[in-house]
Amino acid sequence: LRIDPDNRLLGRMRLKRLEAEAIRDSVLAVSGTLNPAMGGPPVLVRTEGDGKVVIDEKALPNAAAKSKRSLHSQATNYVLVVMGFLILASSVIVYDLERDVHGANIKHFGDALWWAMATVTTVGYGDRYPVTAGGHAVAVVLMVAGIALLGVITAAIAAFFVGHARQHGTEPTAREAETAMRRTTRAPAPTTAA
Repeated sequence: LRIDPDNRLLGRMRLKRLEAEAIRDSVLAVSGTLNPAMGGPPVLVRTEGDGKVVIDEKALPNAAAKSKRSLHSQATNYVLVVMGFLILASSVIVYDLERDVHGANIKHFGDALWWAMATVTTVGYGDRYPVTAGGHAVAVVLMVAGIALLGVITAAIAAFFVGHARQHGTEPTAREAETAMRRTTRAPAPTTAA
């Protein structure tokens, strides 16, 4: 209170930011990735017109791009791990449900694993398929998960290319994109028969 008797500095402090930092540190501590060392690289700050001191995000473009890329790659890695588990679990469940059923064509674990891989990749050869109600339920879950997997992988690939274009300045401007759209949608000139 001796430094700021009118409480002007504390009044400008964003308390939500402090709460978010505590939550972030808690999540990092639980995941085992919190760096407990004091210090680290300096955080660049700037003063806004009203006197608030904020982090200068423009001075750290590489760190922001790196964190976005790592988020996409982490999400893809998590999805792949979950999908691997789901493929193995569904193979075991379908094998258990189908192996002793009359008319079933999934008799071995290899058959069940092949069926799960073909189903999750949305190929669905049709050479192996479940015939029980439980097997059909597992198939539906695996089909939906396969579509989600393709969506996540497609999004990660698109994010990589968009980030690469932004980093190298090859992203088209709005005017260039509009001009390109006009060229592709322009109707061909009418031809006259001779």
